[in-house]
Amino acid sequence: MNICIFIILFAINLGFVLSETSVIVVINHNTCCKVEKFLIDKFEADVTPVYKQFLNECLEELNLTDVEKIELGKSSACIIECIGLKANIITANKRMNETGFRNVVNEIPLEEHQKAVAEETITKCMEKVRSLPEIVINGCTTMTIRADHCIAMEFFKSCPVEKQDTSKICVDLREHINKM
Repeated sequence: MNICIFIILFAINLGFVLSETSVIVVINHNTCCKVEKFLIDKFEADVTPVYKQFLNECLEELNLTDVEKIELGKSSACIIECIGLKANIITANKRMNETGFRNVVNEIPLEEHQKAVAEETITKCMEKVRSLPEIVINGCTTMTIRADHCIAMEFFKSCPVEKQDTSKICVDLREHINKM
């Protein structure tokens, strides 16, 4: 699962992108946690290309190929729904597919601290998404983004103290996320 793509779209959709000077910080499951570089490289090599392809297919299918014409606030739910369908995270009738979701999360190269909480996190996030009232934007479900957001935040919170980045932006982000 390319959490990064989902989180970027989530961040744009909700306006929650942190910046430090003029640098945009992309929030994902490894943000502010000192992770092994080989896992980041593995994610970029193995997982990212699949989801970039899904994204491109969805943009074309939704007739959103002209990036300048995309109204992200209105279109992002439909883009993410389309990616969720292609990744088998949600079904054609817009319900969470637990097996598909579990498979996608298990494809993510994880640190040991994330592996330790993965099954519990998947279960927690499935329950959370199922218990929330359905939100539909422009006829598209937000289940995929809610599930992805939950996974990213739980993995973010699982970062051990000794691996946490202690920069001001990370301390502030950690404080914000822990309040959620």
